[in-house]
Amino acid sequence: MRVAASPCCSCPARARSHLAAANSRGATLGLPRTLQLLLAGLTLLLAVACSDDPDSSVRGTDASSQGDAKSDATSGKPKALTVTSVAPAVGSLQGGEALDIEGTGFAENCQVFLGDTPAEISWRAGSTHVYVTAPARPVAGQVDVVVVNPSGNAATPGKKQTATLARGYTYLGEVAVQSFEPALGSFLGGQSITVRGSGFVPGDRVLVALQEALHTQWVDAQTLVAVVPPLGGVQSADVVPVQVSVRHASGLSHAPGSYTYGRPPRLDSVAPTVLGVDGGDVTLQGAGLGQVAQVFAAGAKGVLAPGSASAVRGATMPALLTLNPAAKPGPADVVVSGPFGSSKLWPAFLYADANPTSAALYGVSPASGPTTGGNDAWLLASLPAGTSVVGVQFGNKSALFVREGDQIRASVPAHPAGAVDVTLQTSAGPLVLTAGYRFEPALGVQKATPASGPTAGGTQVVLAGKGLSAQCSVRVGLYGATVVSAGSDGK
Repeated sequence: MRVAASPCCSCPARARSHLAAANSRGATLGLPRTLQLLLAGLTLLLAVACSDDPDSSVRGTDASSQGDAKSDATSGKPKALTVTSVAPAVGSLQGGEALDIEGTGFAENCQVFLGDTPAEISWRAGSTHVYVTAPARPVAGQVDVVVVNPSGNAATPGKKQTATLARGYTYLGEVAVQSFEPALGSFLGGQSITVRGSGFVPGDRVLVALQEALHTQWVDAQTLVAVVPPLGGVQSADVVPVQVSVRHASGLSHAPGSYTYGRPPRLDSVAPTVLGVDGGDVTLQGAGLGQVAQVFAAGAKGVLAPGSASAVRGATMPALLTLNPAAKPGPADVVVSGPFGSSKLWPAFLYADANPTSAALYGVSPASGPTTGGNDAWLLASLPAGTSVVGVQFGNKSALFVREGDQIRASVPAHPAGAVDVTLQTSAGPLVLTAGYRFEPALGVQKATPASGPTAGGTQVVLAGKGLSAQCSVRVGLYGATVVSAGSDGK
């Protein structure tokens, strides 16, 4: 196939393609660098000879002078010395890459430097391209690309000229990832991770589970710091080991070992919900409980039973007087914590006297639920012997209930959103817990206005949806946002 093309000396794009092909063939054959350059030159000459322009060989031979003349004739005045690009813009510390340096005003006797090191010129293509071999360099990093006309050019004859492309070429060292810390974190991400190794340069990126981490910061050639991204997808396991990598100009380098994502714990209920002041054994229910390492009740440390199940875990609650000898019977919170986070349930259970003399309703656990109802809630009540329960109301709606010893479990009815009184009807009279339960509307965000903003933050965003209130917490990505105001129209 024949095509109409300008000669190589006046078609830099074609010259680059022949140059890249020659480099590739020479490297594939494993030829010495000198022979690779010779092959590249012969390839270029053959390409010129094959063009339809009978004068192409002449112009290719005397490219520098012809290019200067053509450039000046086209523009009407001599071109100043400039350097606009280098291709390729990266290479190894060993050097040897064939580089195409593009600009204007290159003289026939121009010199090229990468940093402070001179580069060997292979050939010139007019006054706009010069092809060089990258010199070796002892350390990785970016260097300036400098072209010097020792005796000027047509624009400034007899006067030395210098043009610089700042940080125009990057030497890539061998990238090795040796370690990272910490070695684990929550499914939600957000933890800072420090990656250590060698050969890092600005622009390298940390990946966790092949997802780009947020805000990778180059500290030095041995250190990168980033923010772990959330683990994507729905996970059935409580712990998921993944790979940590660094993406750089020459590919990916992987760290030894694994980073472990873990499910943050969630505590939904404690059974039984009534204990004596001496504490006792309970069953914790929720999710992610197999990785929990500690449990506390009313601030005092309890004892976790061995186990790795996610939804259920045994524990022993401490005695009421463990932390405070003056403590009185009443509701207590329970906090579970582990390497992937913590969870608090308030109120969780009731410390009660063995023989109470008066009836009291201390709380409802959990203290909130959906407006659709249908969920179970336990009433934390202390009742004297012989006291019967005859009814339970949430607001003005009655609830089905079951009493088993000291445990009173109610099926919460549907109710409009908001806090309501909870009433326990007993044979000794009604026990009322003011605003004892909150019905939470279904929560959803349908629109954010504006939909973008500066990385510095500070933009006020209006969220439109359902169930939004001043009690909501808002996150944008991994970052908590401040709720400024909330309206009654779902904004």
